[in-house]
Amino acid sequence: MTTGVEKQFSDELTSFFVLILLNIAFGALVMAFGLQVIITSALAVAGGQTSDVLPVIRVAVGVAGVVLGISWLRSSIKIMRGLKGIRREYRNRAAPVSDETVTGWIVEMMAHYRENRSTIRWMTVICSIGGCIYLALGIVNIVQGISTGASPGGMVMLGISLLAAGINLTIGIVTLHFSTWFRRYSALWDRRLAEALQSEDSLRSAMEQG
Repeated sequence: MTTGVEKQFSDELTSFFVLILLNIAFGALVMAFGLQVIITSALAVAGGQTSDVLPVIRVAVGVAGVVLGISWLRSSIKIMRGLKGIRREYRNRAAPVSDETVTGWIVEMMAHYRENRSTIRWMTVICSIGGCIYLALGIVNIVQGISTGASPGGMVMLGISLLAAGINLTIGIVTLHFSTWFRRYSALWDRRLAEALQSEDSLRSAMEQG
């Protein structure tokens, strides 16, 4: 088996798997944000702000966040389950692996992609948005750190802000990298699916003529 084919499959499998992991993380963050909004709003109501309509709106937003987060987690986990079998076979492979075996894995992955193509495209979009948000948070951390660094005791805040900036910028860069990486393979799978469909149409036409 050529090393290039196995390397290509490994890169595609890794990009697919990381994309799902990132979306699971984003879904969990949205759900956690929704729960936080619900809890803070409930505490505000318990504190006597029952006449204020704002806590009610916040609760509605929090509930929407929890529902959206749970829904996205379920979709991501469903796609993850479909990929686990392929990853298990690939990890437990015994060298040498034949071209036919790798081709079979690629076909399985393409079929899984085709079945969940709409959701996977949204995953790519969400990864890109999430990466931009983390980059923006990193920049905000840097600005906050610089603005407080000159004040008394500001060096501690500067260090904390720079640490937070480093984490957020790293997550943002990695997320954007994998979303871009996966978008390239997504386009490749779309071309493969189109070619497969053309082959099926040609075969069907030939059988009808026969």
